[in-house]
Amino acid sequence: MQALSVYFGGNKICTAGEKNGGVSAGVSLMSGPPRDHCYLNVGGFDGETSDHLKWCLQKIKVGDEIRVVVEEVSESDEPKERKSAAEVIRSARNLGLEDRPEGISEDELQPAPPAVVLEVLERLEPGDRKVIEHLIYSVRKRIKDGRL
Repeated sequence: MQALSVYFGGNKICTAGEKNGGVSAGVSLMSGPPRDHCYLNVGGFDGETSDHLKWCLQKIKVGDEIRVVVEEVSESDEPKERKSAAEVIRSARNLGLEDRPEGISEDELQPAPPAVVLEVLERLEPGDRKVIEHLIYSVRKRIKDGRL
């Protein structure tokens, strides 16, 4: 199977592959006050179970070097985390909604830290509209509160 071997600072950190799904490796950079954020994310999905997979979510900084090599392998590393789509959506529930579902008070919805928002964004599948609404609410609330 094809896989992505990911190197950080010259050291191999993982070989991510999924026989019946997909994998990705990417760098996310968020600039602006009050601070900058940059992350390396290696994740994917299991096409048989729809589970979301994570091999790496690591903060990186200016000067760090990342190398991704597409390889043919007989097996890949086991992901460090495996979550069902339902688990991902449940974990995003605390991100909040401006038009929140019936029966959920404003007090039950707490904005998520930026790293959590990034992780959830990497795990979205088409049709996860409520998760996106939670993320938008979280970002708006942090901006309004002066925390982003």
